[in-house]
Amino acid sequence: MKSVLTSKPRRLGFSHFAFYRAYLEGSDAIDLTDLADRYLNTGRDPRVCRATLIWLQDELAAAARRMHDREAVRLLRLPKRLEGDGPPDRDALSLDAFRENVDADGVFGEAELLTLYQQAHADPARSRQALRETRLRARRFAALRRLEDAIAEPPASSHAVEGWLDPASAARLRSVGVVTLAQLVDMINAYGHRWYRQVPRVGPRAATRIVRWLAAHADSLTPPVQERALAPIRQQARASLMAARLSLSQLAPMDALRLPSAMSGADGLNRAPHGRNLSGAGHDLAAIEAWLCVRPSGSHTWRSYRTQAERIVLWSVFERGKPLSSLDGADLRAYQVFLSDLPAHWRGKRAAPRWSADWRPFAGPLAPASRATALGVLRALFQWLVEQGYLKENPTLAAIERPPPAKKTPRVLTRAQWAAVVDHVQNRLDGMACARANFMLALAYATGMRLAEMASATLGELKPGLIDDAEDSAWVLEVPGKAGRTGKMRAVRLHTGVIGALRRYLAVRGLPANPLECAAGTPLIGRLSATGGPALGAAALAAAFKKLFADAARHLAPRDARAARHLAEASAHWLRHAHGTHAIEAGMPREVVQENLGHASAATPAMYATSTLR
Repeated sequence: MKSVLTSKPRRLGFSHFAFYRAYLEGSDAIDLTDLADRYLNTGRDPRVCRATLIWLQDELAAAARRMHDREAVRLLRLPKRLEGDGPPDRDALSLDAFRENVDADGVFGEAELLTLYQQAHADPARSRQALRETRLRARRFAALRRLEDAIAEPPASSHAVEGWLDPASAARLRSVGVVTLAQLVDMINAYGHRWYRQVPRVGPRAATRIVRWLAAHADSLTPPVQERALAPIRQQARASLMAARLSLSQLAPMDALRLPSAMSGADGLNRAPHGRNLSGAGHDLAAIEAWLCVRPSGSHTWRSYRTQAERIVLWSVFERGKPLSSLDGADLRAYQVFLSDLPAHWRGKRAAPRWSADWRPFAGPLAPASRATALGVLRALFQWLVEQGYLKENPTLAAIERPPPAKKTPRVLTRAQWAAVVDHVQNRLDGMACARANFMLALAYATGMRLAEMASATLGELKPGLIDDAEDSAWVLEVPGKAGRTGKMRAVRLHTGVIGALRRYLAVRGLPANPLECAAGTPLIGRLSATGGPALGAAALAAAFKKLFADAARHLAPRDARAARHLAEASAHWLRHAHGTHAIEAGMPREVVQENLGHASAATPAMYATSTLR
């Protein structure tokens, strides 16, 4: 028993008295675990339930002694089933109820009242002993009510978790720094439905029990458990999540931001005459939304632009006290200083969900390159607003200088580095890892496909063709335009070397070597642990390329440390550059390179004109 109970103080609440009253009133057939699960938060472990009952009986007796309530002490010592106590007559009133109905003014004495009670409930099977036991039961419940009025209390946010939760759960919460109920509620509200993953050895069943108990005492706990902690996020409306997020901090995402009319920008100092406004926006947030709509929703560029617009709006309102459309050159210069030294309350956890209490506009200090990118996006935003007739002037022109182009590290592998990668794959990898790496490298280098395009490609998008009537001489992969920008499909040719690597990779995956015999939805690049399972996804595929280059660089370092350092920085995008560079070196027209790579502008392939592959 000692291992179950705790020596730290535990509190008595109204639910404890409800549990004990139900235990005394119920028949012996009632399962104690059912009562504990209904009234308490101990779960259904019989050992814990029995230990809780014994602790509760001891606590009640100790409280009665402290109150010098001798009758209560004596009555609580009586067993649950009084001697000779048979099944209660469900149609008969208790003695207390009978007194309230017949003698509300207290005219009759105890003996007279018992006589009247016997007459009213005349039953040959019931003896005077049965009536005595009925009276004892009534007096015991009256004693319980006296104790409840004196010592029962509702849970408070400042109370320690040991005071209310079962000892095992309380100890596990304390091990991660959760000491009070307020800290427990904060953790649950911050992490949502799967908050228990932050606490070792607390599983979903125990977590559900704890949250249910906290929700039942929402009236006395501040703040209460939020609704989003009661069910998985996917089952909840985004609007309610954002509304809850807005209540936690003013620095909320634009999705949840509700600005007062004075900060909306409807009458900003830099607003152009409304008759010139082509954007259709009446206030700053609507103008930003119109600007973002020009770009494919959900793309990397769209998310980056939304981030920068969100930051400047929040800074403008909460740091400068003015709407975005009232900012001037001095404000933008102050914003540059702000980006260089971010206050702590503007920084949150990296990758925190936008509805989370941990979300903030910034994840940490910005590097010089990130600050330059942020200011470049703001230049584009304000220029677009001027061109649309929403703003009169672009305040960034007088405040933000275009930085000189930074000298970039060549993002193309040398031929020696490429040979080191191939050597690493051929001599240090085997099985599926070798087959997949061979195909990944062949596909990226031979086609120049974007990472997201490779990650989403399926075997159903492969189409066979013929050259000079030779079977399998020409395969084409149909690739959609970037983030749906053009809505056009482009045909990427795969030469026989890439198809050969694909056939070997399919065979190792346990699939037919002929792509046409595979299910159309089979991903072109799969996971190492699955034969025909889900695709890697762009982030996982990028990590696989990075690991490949880093491992090759580690083996290259003893021979050429400088080349190894350069190779360690490589990513999948470098192979796209390598493809473009080699194509131009081989004399391919830039227009053709543009079509192969899916660039919107014919000027973009000019970056590949100078090769570092030597």
